[in-house]
Amino acid sequence: MMKRSAVEGNLEGDFWNRLDPLLARYFREHFPSPTESQRKAFQALEKGRDVLVVSPTGSGKTFTAFMTVLDRLIKEAREGKLQPKTYCVYVSPLKALGNDIRKNLTEPLQSVYRYAEEEGTELQEIRVSIRTGDTLLSERQRHLRRPPHILITTPESLVLMLSSSHREYLKGVKYVIVDELHSLMPNKRGTMLSVTLEWLERIAEERPLRIGLSATISRPRMALRFLLGYSGSRWKFGEIIEGGIEKQYSFEVRYTPSWNDLLREIGDVINSHKVTIIFTGARREAEEISYYLKGMGFTDLYPHHGSLSREVREEVETLLKRGELKAVVTSTSLELGIDIGEVDVVVQVSSPVAPSTLLQRVGRAGHRLGGVSKGIIMARTPHELLEISAIVEMASRGEIEDFSIPEEPWDVAIQMITGMAIGGISELKDIYNVLRSAYPFRRVKFSRLKAIVEDLASLSTLSPSLINRFELTDGRRVTVKRGFHHIFYTNVGTIVPDIKYSVYTSSPSKKVGELSGEFVERLSRYDVFMLGGKTYQLLETRGRRVIVREVEGLLALAPRWTGEVPSRPKDVAETLSKVLIWLKKSIEEVLANGGEGGERWQPLLEKIRRRFYLTEEAAQQMFHYILSLYNHNAIPTAGRVIYERVGGPHRGSFAIYHPSTLPAMRALSHILRFVYRRNFGYLARTSASDDGVLLTLPGGLPSPLEIMAKEEYVVEVLKEGLREEEAYSIRLRDVLFRSQFLLKSYRGRNVGPRKIMRDFQNLKALIDSGALKEVGRALKEEAEKEVLSRTYDLQSARSFIEGVREELLEVAEAVPPSPLLKEVFSFVTEETAVEEITPRVKRRGPDTAEGGVDADIVKGLLESFLKSVKSGDPPAPINLPLSLLKGSAGLQRDVEMLVRELKDAGKMPQALPLEDSLLILPPGLEDIWMQAFRGAEVKPDMAKEMGFVLATPGKRGRVEITEVREALRRAILWYSSRLSLLKDSVLGTLLPIDIKELSDAVSELEESGELYIMELPGGERAYVLPPERGRAFRGAISLKELNRYRFCRAERGIETLNDYVERFWGFHSPYEVFCRLPGMTPPRLVELLKAEEFLPIVWGSLTVYTHRGKLGKVIALRGPPSLGPLHRRALRILQMRRISNHWELGRHLKLLSKRAEDILTFLQEAGLVTRPDAFYRELTAKRGQLKPTLLFTNTGGRVLEEDDQEDVAREALLEILGNLGPLGEKEISSLLGMDSGRVRVLLHSLIRENKVEVAMVEGG
Repeated sequence: MMKRSAVEGNLEGDFWNRLDPLLARYFREHFPSPTESQRKAFQALEKGRDVLVVSPTGSGKTFTAFMTVLDRLIKEAREGKLQPKTYCVYVSPLKALGNDIRKNLTEPLQSVYRYAEEEGTELQEIRVSIRTGDTLLSERQRHLRRPPHILITTPESLVLMLSSSHREYLKGVKYVIVDELHSLMPNKRGTMLSVTLEWLERIAEERPLRIGLSATISRPRMALRFLLGYSGSRWKFGEIIEGGIEKQYSFEVRYTPSWNDLLREIGDVINSHKVTIIFTGARREAEEISYYLKGMGFTDLYPHHGSLSREVREEVETLLKRGELKAVVTSTSLELGIDIGEVDVVVQVSSPVAPSTLLQRVGRAGHRLGGVSKGIIMARTPHELLEISAIVEMASRGEIEDFSIPEEPWDVAIQMITGMAIGGISELKDIYNVLRSAYPFRRVKFSRLKAIVEDLASLSTLSPSLINRFELTDGRRVTVKRGFHHIFYTNVGTIVPDIKYSVYTSSPSKKVGELSGEFVERLSRYDVFMLGGKTYQLLETRGRRVIVREVEGLLALAPRWTGEVPSRPKDVAETLSKVLIWLKKSIEEVLANGGEGGERWQPLLEKIRRRFYLTEEAAQQMFHYILSLYNHNAIPTAGRVIYERVGGPHRGSFAIYHPSTLPAMRALSHILRFVYRRNFGYLARTSASDDGVLLTLPGGLPSPLEIMAKEEYVVEVLKEGLREEEAYSIRLRDVLFRSQFLLKSYRGRNVGPRKIMRDFQNLKALIDSGALKEVGRALKEEAEKEVLSRTYDLQSARSFIEGVREELLEVAEAVPPSPLLKEVFSFVTEETAVEEITPRVKRRGPDTAEGGVDADIVKGLLESFLKSVKSGDPPAPINLPLSLLKGSAGLQRDVEMLVRELKDAGKMPQALPLEDSLLILPPGLEDIWMQAFRGAEVKPDMAKEMGFVLATPGKRGRVEITEVREALRRAILWYSSRLSLLKDSVLGTLLPIDIKELSDAVSELEESGELYIMELPGGERAYVLPPERGRAFRGAISLKELNRYRFCRAERGIETLNDYVERFWGFHSPYEVFCRLPGMTPPRLVELLKAEEFLPIVWGSLTVYTHRGKLGKVIALRGPPSLGPLHRRALRILQMRRISNHWELGRHLKLLSKRAEDILTFLQEAGLVTRPDAFYRELTAKRGQLKPTLLFTNTGGRVLEEDDQEDVAREALLEILGNLGPLGEKEISSLLGMDSGRVRVLLHSLIRENKVEVAMVEGG
């Protein structure tokens, strides 16, 4: 039962007289009067009721919570009854917030002691202390001797204290304060805290009163239940206290499309206010904005984010609190209630995504009673204006997005069971009662808890690599083994370490950097991403290694790190849909009423401006954008789906627009891609965003809407392939960390990534095989739950598909090209589609891309342009898309430098400003290129803004058409010489002229042998310069020329799968074959694989399918393996039968499974044992049936005599060099999985026989 208090009216009696006189004096001197929420909370706590205080930032929640606590402590200190125990535990999600609370408590206590001294009153000492992960051991020991009366801590540290001897001084706790409750409830850290509160209540001498503090929240009743928990068959009694003082907000939305506009607007805000906080969407953006603002003269400004050290962050906070800074640029680290002094205004760069985030951030301004919180939101694109308008409308009405609480997460439960057993709650029934009292576990069944505990008590019988953590006595008493105590203490918590993926090139094997798991889980094979200024294509993920190859001229994804950008909440999507409906109806009403000229739109413009708090410029931009959508029949709503065919009738992209969320659209994207792959053998390229899905498909395949209309079971394919998704592996890893099966620390040392990955693979195999019984099922279910709740929104995808199939949703086709394509998929052109990257990340990143052209490509071309001009070699023009130029401050600096350098060299920098790009013309050739771009619409002002002179015809007179064609050919060759691989989409962006003229120029170059044309996977064309014919590779050659030579040789003359394997020695996935061999079909490939004509071999860090006839050469190249008796016995067993795992082999050999696993691994690496991979299982599986088990088998490969082996190895190496060379030692080693020393020995023997020549590559 719960009671909800109103906050209107006055309480009877004098509030101050109810407080201790010393405390009342302090409050009278510092506050005019208590707030209504403070009165209500004090009254409820005096009566022994739990309370949840819900009020905006800056409304005095902290003093509301501590007023009763301080009053009791001071009264007992006056009477000399203060005992050496902790009376109040304050739990904060942030260490910095805890430090801030201690400072805020120190001031009133010091004042109280000063008053007491003046009055001659003797008070006992009231101790306030902090216990977090940063607390020194000596301070923790001091807590045991002299417990603090008020203890400030975090959820993790509270668990550690309850499970150690520190719980003794917590038995006298009277109050528990949980701050920022709204930030804890939706995650598993909050789940852990809810169990911990019940645990604390169980050991306390009397039940502590619980005080929850939260900003405005959508469901306060659920929040109170979460805070108080469940008792028997009913909810615990508590009181919700809302408001007290109504927080006043002032919003203003501005439109800043370019980087320069954004910096200028922020600079104006800083100059017109005393203190400003600028919130961004990512740490990288915070660093960039602060860097450029300092360059504009704002020296008293610093960044603040989680990647900075604690010392730097605290210094910035101190300077800000003292008023010594004009501004701070942050991502999320200043959102929560850290006291940072007086702030006048908050600037939000780009969409805040959710109204709660906007209110929390803007609430940092005017952070005082009665203060007005002023927030200025900077929209970067017209489409973002729509989302921001929906968020601001929700925030202004006090509407907050909904949230969900994790239900029965067994990974957290297993950790907490361990802690409770260590902390003295060892009876299984008592553990169950504590768990069941916590809100997330209110439905837990005792039978399942018992089964899981029994399994945890018998782990070592399942696998010798597992540690038994429990002993179960009489089936009811749980005892944690002594050796597991330290493991628990050093691995407690739900925050999973961000295990980075190391990125290695395939040939040569070289580490190029690291990516976060959050980014890798969204990548698919063959996706291209940028890292360290270069672009790489994903070939394979092996453990924590991402195997890539360097590519050029391909559209690249910008890496994102964990927690950079959240997805749009469902509530915001619904409000956005309502905004779009209102705008559409308003436009229709104006058109129906008639009228002439632009004046008829003025009333609507004013309504838009006032309703959504827009400036006049922002309102104009939003109006023109929505009117353009209306004219293209492209306004999507919750009940209306917009469909657009982008690339023509034969080959192109299909776009589906619907205001939704990223998990929902990501689920739809994966479902469609799976169906195309399964039914048609085509690996569709997809892109998912909050507002839709884009697929690139060849002609002849049904459209996505036809797929959804016909296949009733289409949604189930996502669950069917769930456990083969990288997302599932990452979520399972997180679950294993939280359940302490995977360890962050062991025996005082951090566990390395290799050890973590080895343990993870073993545990995953145990779970998949069912060996972990009920524990494994619980952990597997939890991982699946996380995938389907965080990565995908299966329910929304199902509703969308059913709505299309049952015609519950209106489906309308947009008039192409609609403005939505550019806004929703800002990096995707008609010919290219990017897999799974949030457009919000792209939009906010400084290095945007268009038509396959990114900032790195343009930067390299600008450098080459300048070198060519200075050397007298005429360069090609460079076309800069405005979306790319405005989104990258670095690129703007490069253009400015080019202008300066050209002027210094005596060359007049001329440009032709087109509709959506800036064409930089080579000096001396302006007439020719103006003729090539005749009839194009120009915008003169834009050229002047960038420092260029508007290109005008010279004095040479008429330009012949032959000159234009020759200039086009020279330009294409110039681009090709700078980009080792020039894609069609890149060329079309760099030279945006008539497609026929461009195509004719390319054809002429191919006919003359000056250019090779290649077909890339997916059907797109690319151009590459031919190698110098007849040239022997002696002396020094450039790496670019070498790569070009290899590419041209490797891709020609391949018609059959045998040709492919003969050239490349293998393929690492069937989809690679589908892309490169158009005649290959899934049934034909299945037939070849089932016949075991091609076998999967462990090939370095990859699994590669090679021809059975090449096995002898593979084994010979790797050198004679040292086979012992056990290896030979294993080979004989595998010759007679196939086995499914190393446990089965261990039973046959009578060995431990770990030893059997080592033997299998050795034989696999030697090429003597093979096992089909997941691709084979997926291809050979029949629809609706279980997928076949992957069995180990003997390859039949023979180990030759040593002399014969060396001859075969040399012959094989010559064959490889003949097919793919020139190659370096490291490339050969990586390509064949060979030891580098053995490669060197073989090469030296061939060099001595004059069968191999050595060439030096420039630059090493």
